[in-house]
Amino acid sequence: MNHLALVLLAFAAVIFPCVVARLCMPLDDGRKL
Repeated sequence: MNHLALVLLAFAAVIFPCVVARLCMPLDDGRKL
């Protein structure tokens, strides 16, 4: 279970920032324009 937990944590650590960046980028572009 330790290996599975580490994989899930690493997977979430990589995807979460990407999802947040994609959600924030359109808002930033709209504000800049």
